[in-house]
Amino acid sequence: MDGTTIDWTKVVTALVAIYAAILSTYTLLSSRKEKKRQIKVELSFGFRVFGPKLGPTSLLITASNPGYRTVTLTGVGIRLPDNRQAILPNPPSDVQFPYDLPEGKHCTAWFDAKELAATLRREGFAGKVKLVGFYRDALGTVYASNRLRFNMAKWADGE
Repeated sequence: MDGTTIDWTKVVTALVAIYAAILSTYTLLSSRKEKKRQIKVELSFGFRVFGPKLGPTSLLITASNPGYRTVTLTGVGIRLPDNRQAILPNPPSDVQFPYDLPEGKHCTAWFDAKELAATLRREGFAGKVKLVGFYRDALGTVYASNRLRFNMAKWADGE
């Protein structure tokens, strides 16, 4: 022959080695993910429902646990544009803190939009401000939401 023959045993051995490396990497990453605490936080506008009536507009801070471990949440709050934090010691919520948030579950706390606008105005904020919702766990880790634009004039004026 001309020296270009393929040694199929070496090719198959190399392919099996590559497959094994990919599989072990996937297993390692999957195992790591199972051990890691994962909390997803969302900050949004919404209403609470009281029978047939809607409550006042609120900022809803929702924590969900897409991970495989229960996470103990100890507090909830809103980070202001100057990095100060608005934290309620006993926030209005559908759970009591500290709260063990199991995998696949969620909880929500809320701030009345009008009251928050009035408080921000007293603290010297005006116009549209960017707020971030967060939860803190028992180990001190903070899980934050994306920023939400909050139009203080709209809420302070009672719309």
